Amino acid sequence: MDLSDDLAAINPRNIDGELLKQANQFAYYAGLSEYAKKDCSILKIRLESCQASARIRGQSECEAKGVRPTVVVLDSYVHSDESCNEITLNLAEAESKQGLLKSLMQALSHKKDMLVQLSANQRDEKKIYS
Repeated sequence: MDLSDDLAAINPRNIDGELLKQANQFAYYAGLSEYAKKDCSILKIRLESCQASARIRGQSECEAKGVRPTVVVLDSYVHSDESCNEITLNLAEAESKQGLLKSLMQALSHKKDMLVQLSANQRDEKKIYS
């Protein structure tokens, strides 16, 4: 929570400074988000490949035993495959990170909107008092 609090914090005495660093922060987290998206895509491809290999192994074993390889039987090979389980866990972790980064980017977008409004309010106040 500290990271999101730090990103959403606004120093009302330095709106111009906050506006200047906003684009840089957004670009940084947008880049991280794209890396996370790429990691998820790679893990999905690895998972599909692992699942296909597990199904092929299962089918070969079933045929060697003279057993009909049903969908349920082949699924059990996939679910019991350690490599597939590890990739699935890694994918869940990567998707969680990607979701967090999307949320942070959304918070930064809201912060930008607030900064623009606060800046406009400050300009209006200066007009009134000058």
